[in-house]
Amino acid sequence: PFYKIKKEFNYEDLHLIENVQEIFDNKYDFVNFGSCIQYINNYEDLLEKVTNNTNCVFFSGTHLYNSSNEDLKKNIIVQQVHILPTVNYNYFFNRKNFFKIFKDKNFDLIFESQNLTDPVNYDNFRSEVEDIQYSDFLFIKK
Repeated sequence: PFYKIKKEFNYEDLHLIENVQEIFDNKYDFVNFGSCIQYINNYEDLLEKVTNNTNCVFFSGTHLYNSSNEDLKKNIIVQQVHILPTVNYNYFFNRKNFFKIFKDKNFDLIFESQNLTDPVNYDNFRSEVEDIQYSDFLFIKK
């Protein structure tokens, strides 16, 4: 749908990225990770580059949690099985650790809200993590 919107409204400065390498090679005013960062294996390298090359980063549909368990201080990898027979693996991010990436690069969190587009059942994780939710959030460089 984004390609259709770009064409229909002639948005010349709207760049739709299909290859992550494009982010490494260019600067952008605004980067939107639409429910995808959790599927990127080298997300830390990508975020390092993005925080150097943009002023505004938005994430939607991203799994965040809190945990005092030292083993879960960074992230957990989960098996996504709600679209059988396809099985995907993705990251759930420790909120404090994930947000620190941006804080250390002089970004402010200006918006965070639960994403209500898809109901997510976290019952399997509640014994290990606290305050887990499917989130949208926006960072802007100071």
